Amino acid sequence: MSWNSGLWGDQGEHPMRVVTSMLSWACLAQILHVSLLPILAIRRVQSLASDALLSESARALEEARQAPRFLRLQQLGVAAGLATSLVWFALFIWSYRALWPLPDASEEAKTPLLVLAGSRLPGMVDTIFNSLASLAISGAFFGALSGGRALLKGEAARIGKWTKAAKEWSSHPDADWQAKVAEMAGRGVSLQALLGFYRRLGKDLMPGFDPSRHTTHDVVFRAIIPESSHHRKSMAQVMMEDKLVEPEKMVTHNWQNLFSDLISAIVADALGEKEFCRVSHLLLNDIDTIESWIDYAGVGQRTYWVCSFSVNQHTSTCENTFGSEDSVTGEKYPACKCGLPKAFNKTPPLSSEGQSIECEMNKFDPMVRTLSARSRNFSQLVAVDRRFEVFNRAWCVAEIAASNSMGMDQRLQLPSRRILQENLHVLSRLEICSMGASRPEDKEEILRHISDHEAFDRRLRDMLLVHLLPSWSTLDSWDHMFLAGRVARWQIVACRLSSRVWDPDLEGTLGHPIDL
Repeated sequence: MSWNSGLWGDQGEHPMRVVTSMLSWACLAQILHVSLLPILAIRRVQSLASDALLSESARALEEARQAPRFLRLQQLGVAAGLATSLVWFALFIWSYRALWPLPDASEEAKTPLLVLAGSRLPGMVDTIFNSLASLAISGAFFGALSGGRALLKGEAARIGKWTKAAKEWSSHPDADWQAKVAEMAGRGVSLQALLGFYRRLGKDLMPGFDPSRHTTHDVVFRAIIPESSHHRKSMAQVMMEDKLVEPEKMVTHNWQNLFSDLISAIVADALGEKEFCRVSHLLLNDIDTIESWIDYAGVGQRTYWVCSFSVNQHTSTCENTFGSEDSVTGEKYPACKCGLPKAFNKTPPLSSEGQSIECEMNKFDPMVRTLSARSRNFSQLVAVDRRFEVFNRAWCVAEIAASNSMGMDQRLQLPSRRILQENLHVLSRLEICSMGASRPEDKEEILRHISDHEAFDRRLRDMLLVHLLPSWSTLDSWDHMFLAGRVARWQIVACRLSSRVWDPDLEGTLGHPIDL
């Protein structure tokens, strides 16, 4: 009995054909459903990403321009795979009369259809189209291959440097010095604790706090030092209740940066954001949403080493050595009454190398080396301020260069790509000798450890401009999709907060345009 005639019979429709056709239609519907879901999802994200471009400030943001194009290619790739699969499967089952109640193929077309269905041609076409679709979806046409190779090469080099540095590390021969280093290395502070501290500003801490104007320097002298004065300890120890907390990341930042931007940069890092301008806006307008995201992502207990919190300011800075007036109000900083003796670079007792053991300003490098040697995952976050002043501070640049030499993973947290483009000239002209430091002895110490200043400057510029500031074309497909989705997510937040698309005329609490 042949499948095409005897099985169904010549009198009416055979029940087997009806059942088989129903199953065939169900299979086609499932293929269509499974394929349409990602197409519709991509379309939704593409629409939101395209809407984001209505903002004038978004045009300076590379991923906002690239995201819709990348998503269109994704959509075409999925659609091509859907079309070829549907056509091939429908042709095959129709030729076997398994799509009732569609009419059978004519006698003239039946034989060619059977021959075509049984040949290799449809399968070859389907394979070719699906292969092209897979390449499109993978991001191969958007730099995923070159970006992936560059990423692997850079990561292999970094791990090689870290392995070498970890093997060469050894504890300091002076036990008291090493004990102090180990103590400082245990002063990490959790993201949750940092947000709790931030919520208190302007209330029971630092009345009159203005997030759009007050710097980290102001917060140190008006909130951190007064709050920790009674304990005579670092604020990190007070916040973490004297628990030994090993940090996952060291934060390099400039004290003249806005304190709200420092917190925004840390939050953005924990949430996987590449820029903190939108986090900054949300932090000031809807901090509850920020905290709900942090809870959902499970990153509230991530720990950071931040010098303003982790250094005991009562051993060196609480007497207002580096400035005595609030940058906003002009009022004198409150006098600290801790009474703790101060320890500077040459304050006894001294190590075998003539350095003060109690001083906490001369142990950044050995502390970071200790933390890095313990864990390959210990990394550095550079919180870049809006004026890029962090790259003109000798201590900050020395920390960046030292971390790079140890093979530490490094991340720059930028305000926005627009601000980056406006300040690229700053990075291209960096010179260690022209950088500032709060204390002259600090700069002297830094320069003393750099044998060739010009070579150091060249390596620094190359590290920042080539390795730490990747462009869209160097990213892999995962990063492409992540950035596209991120643009869409922020567009949803913008619509919820303002009931319309963010634009450059919409001012945030900080007085800065909201950058997409």
